[in-house]
Amino acid sequence: MKRAQSKLLRRLKECEDTFWNLDYQEKEIERRDTDAQYAQHLVCLHPSMANFLRYETTNQRQLYRALAELERLQSLRRENPVAPGRGLDA
Repeated sequence: MKRAQSKLLRRLKECEDTFWNLDYQEKEIERRDTDAQYAQHLVCLHPSMANFLRYETTNQRQLYRALAELERLQSLRRENPVAPGRGLDA
């Protein structure tokens, strides 16, 4: 009888742990969804954010082009030519 009670209590504890783990995971998912909705709301709330992101992308592209050109010119100086248009990660 005691052995059955002990086994039942262990199983109950496992179920309780599983419940709390699932509850934690559900709350974490809800938090992430809420954060994503808030971020989306901020972007939608401020139209200037779309312009900012567009200009940020353009600036990054220009930076990578300039770095690729710098790499090409440095390579030419070292007499180890690299074909034009070759990117940094090529």
